[in-house]
Amino acid sequence: MERQWIRALLVSLIMILSSLAGCLDAEDNTPEPVTITGDDITDNSNNTTSDNEVVQIQPLGNVMVSTYHVGELVSAVAGEHVTIEYMSQNNIPVHDYEPSVADLIRLQESDLFFYHGLGLEPWVESTLSSLGTNAPPSYMTHAMPSGQTSLDYESMMISEICEHMSEGPYEATTLVMDKSVLPEIHAEHNVHTLSFPEMDDNHDDHDEHNGTEEHDDHDDHDGHEGHNHGTPEKVIDNPVNCPANTVISIFHLEEGAYILEFEAEEENAFDMVALKMGGGHADHDHEGHDDHEDGKDYCHNTITHENYDSNEIDCETAGHVWMEGDDDHDDHNETDDHDDHDFDEATPQEIIDLYDYNNDSHLSWDEFWTIWTDDDHNETDDHDDHNETDDHDDHNETDDHDDHNETDDHDDHNETDDPDDYNDEDSLRDLFNASDENGDQLLDLLELGHFIEELGGDHNEHEGHVGYVSIHIDQEGDYGFALPMDVEFHILMGGDDHDGHDDHDGHDNHDGHDDHDEGLCHDTTTHENYDLNETDCENAGHVWMEGDEEDDDHDDDHDDESNNTIVAEDDEDISYDPHSWLDPLAFEAQLNIVLEKLILTFPDGTSNFTTNANSYKVQLQTLDDGYEDAFGVSGTCFVGGHEKTIVANHNAYSYIANRYDIEIITLHGLDPEGEPSPQDIIRVTEHINEKGITILFVEEFTSQNAVNSIVEDTGVSIKLLYTMEMAPSDSNDNYISMMTKNLNNLVNGIGC
Repeated sequence: MERQWIRALLVSLIMILSSLAGCLDAEDNTPEPVTITGDDITDNSNNTTSDNEVVQIQPLGNVMVSTYHVGELVSAVAGEHVTIEYMSQNNIPVHDYEPSVADLIRLQESDLFFYHGLGLEPWVESTLSSLGTNAPPSYMTHAMPSGQTSLDYESMMISEICEHMSEGPYEATTLVMDKSVLPEIHAEHNVHTLSFPEMDDNHDDHDEHNGTEEHDDHDDHDGHEGHNHGTPEKVIDNPVNCPANTVISIFHLEEGAYILEFEAEEENAFDMVALKMGGGHADHDHEGHDDHEDGKDYCHNTITHENYDSNEIDCETAGHVWMEGDDDHDDHNETDDHDDHDFDEATPQEIIDLYDYNNDSHLSWDEFWTIWTDDDHNETDDHDDHNETDDHDDHNETDDHDDHNETDDHDDHNETDDPDDYNDEDSLRDLFNASDENGDQLLDLLELGHFIEELGGDHNEHEGHVGYVSIHIDQEGDYGFALPMDVEFHILMGGDDHDGHDDHDGHDNHDGHDDHDEGLCHDTTTHENYDLNETDCENAGHVWMEGDEEDDDHDDDHDDESNNTIVAEDDEDISYDPHSWLDPLAFEAQLNIVLEKLILTFPDGTSNFTTNANSYKVQLQTLDDGYEDAFGVSGTCFVGGHEKTIVANHNAYSYIANRYDIEIITLHGLDPEGEPSPQDIIRVTEHINEKGITILFVEEFTSQNAVNSIVEDTGVSIKLLYTMEMAPSDSNDNYISMMTKNLNNLVNGIGC
């Protein structure tokens, strides 16, 4: 809100200043003539010159561009026939840049504005909106060759997950029952083959589900750990190219330690893949959740990721997606267990008060069975969250999704494969009759109490496997977890301190959080937590975990949600990888857009623009041929049997990877545009040594101090890759030369 107010003020100043500028000099907007020598002319100019003749070319107008690579497109087409200006005159990273008053005035006075789009420049939409009718004609340059689509981060992650699930590599880990001593895994490019711990015939190891000290909160099986489960933002059943009966759950996780809980009836071992979703420089925007948690329906623009107040017909007519609200969300969070049909949570008297339909102060079998079946299958009352038009519509889930969501604990909604002995009518009737001590086919308060106890007790003693493992999340973002559908999976808020949620029935006091509202220090080796401040914690080599200072206030409106959902705030949503210009053939498609719009704006330059564009396309095709010669099916790398895999510090190279079948693994923690913290450098160094990485590709503007420190500690070789969002450090470089350097460095790094 404050930023919008400031921008509105800036726009007002622009109007005043630009009016004054117009009064002072009506000719200020006329581009200055460009003086060049004959051998510098790169286009089809009508001026006839010798090699050394000096001529002047009058530019047709001013063109503003958002980034260096967009400027390269305009320069390639227009040559000296337009004056190119950059929004940022100080080479500020495009994601951090905010237009100044002077920048906005220059933009307003330009004849044409090109920007890349796909969320690369987060300031563009609001800036153009603030200028209103004073904004110049503006065009997005992103485009892909005919028949090819933009790469979205989610699809790329799912593709990688499924490839690993089918092909490995594999890493074995044995789960444990004792959460005080946990093995640790990471979200990385391998398959975790997880084995449940061995249990004897009497299931002694299952004591933690029967009221032992560590698992008191499991007594009533109320959501496994009370209310400290992470809620998946999306669940995908049977994704294409994954093994059959695979489910992928996507969570937004902050940096820190988490506990993964697994339950299965038959599985002794299973495979799981956990990978981070790419996200450029900002991972996910949860403002949409904040704006619409009140259950209101809204219209979602899948391109700009804005939400509008509209109706369903107008929304879909406009090409957007209609999102159903969630009126009963507070009462029925996705992760809340309903295996026990609320019987564990209610007293016998409460059940009689609610469900004694004939008011005889007893519960009959028919009354109980009506409750049980309605709770299983009625999708109207307080269980609207299970309606197929609700929470999952925005993810285009299949119709049967709600009936089989393995990350939710709605096992009772599956009539055919439910492992619980008491989810069939005969077994439940036997238990009901056993509790009917006087044989009158009715349960009084005492008998009902025994029935509830037996029902909940047997549920907790079901035969099966339970195991835990710790996962450390190195960087905040969206993470996909893939595993078999018959394995029940939960993410618990990390650290031993989070086990103490026994008294979170209704979130009255939040005892498990009071001591750590400001954060806690977590030892990822011993999994102990310490009362230290953030600086001392990081100096000790531990991980600082942020607390939840607003927890108490938030509970007032979202009792069932605030402690169940792992979310971040105020990040920007970039669903697609915007770095398409690093694919030479995509850059050619973008060149065509620039050519079309330049001709539209400056028709007098049509001949020169067309000639220049055709010449540049030849250079781009030659560049593509060079990449194919190295990485194509007949290329030197493929023929030589080299593994086309590299490790880079910037997840900007998906289009290169996709075009030329190169696997590019992102090493998190070494910011390509900022100054990494000492803790970041330590983590990167440890990862390089642990994985035996010998060559690391870094973006041109990565901190040299950080790189030197890493090289000194690991001996890793460094090679550069250029993304061209900012102007290069060498003024003699251009798109063609830097893409050629990228090619040579990739070939040398891979060894082919």
